[in-house]
Amino acid sequence: SASLASFKTGSNPLHDRRNKDGVDALRNTYDNGIAYTSEVLAKQIALLAAQAGRVDSVLLYISDHGESLGERNIYLHGLPKMLAPREQTHVPMLAWLSTGAWQRLGVNEAALRQLAAQPLTHDNLAPTLLGLLGVRTSAVRVELDLMALARRAARHEQQCQEWRPRIFQGASTARGAAGPRDDDDLQLLVKAQASF
Repeated sequence: SASLASFKTGSNPLHDRRNKDGVDALRNTYDNGIAYTSEVLAKQIALLAAQAGRVDSVLLYISDHGESLGERNIYLHGLPKMLAPREQTHVPMLAWLSTGAWQRLGVNEAALRQLAAQPLTHDNLAPTLLGLLGVRTSAVRVELDLMALARRAARHEQQCQEWRPRIFQGASTARGAAGPRDDDDLQLLVKAQASF
């Protein structure tokens, strides 16, 4: 086409370091996109929260890609993964669950926060969605289902709470009624909990 034929390498104003207005416009557009996405997500969460007494619901959001805004003189997105900078490959993920969904799925906030601190990828999305929908198939890698991982962590936490009095009781028998007194006792507790 004529428009492609007239395109010259380097004619993009973003590639000209002297064009601060073009870079500022790109960053402003990106910031406005983030603000709009945040507004849409907040409205959706408010809508779901208003229905929480009647419907168990989950909102799961993950951005499809990041954006380079001039870091190391790289702009936009689309570089091959092995060359793409962190700004293009690390994206936000957000999960919101109604109280009924928390209960039905057998997860808790602590378990999900623990998961959120770990590196996650887009590979987690499909197994998580299928798990939320109750789809069971051998084609899904269950170890990537975030809700299944959170359920497992919540169960582990519950087991630890159930076993904790027994462990402390054992420590108090060995050391007196005060229970654990030093770091050795606390490490014993952690090791015992981790073995379940």
